[in-house]
Amino acid sequence: MLTKQEIRQLQEKESKEELTKTSRELVKARMEHSSKTLKETHRLSGLKKQIARIKTIEMEAKKEQATKSKKKSS
Repeated sequence: MLTKQEIRQLQEKESKEELTKTSRELVKARMEHSSKTLKETHRLSGLKKQIARIKTIEMEAKKEQATKSKKKSS
């Protein structure tokens, strides 16, 4: 899993790819959990938190970019 600093350093495209990859991992882990084959159940909460981190950092970047563009147009 990536740290907050590593996520912040990703380009927008890379961030989207990481979000997609993590979401797929979560779906796979949920399926394994429901079929009782998932041995590391803590991965479910870890993956959910990772998705939340990525989304939060993406929103922060969008807000920051909007603020910068608003200041430039003023």
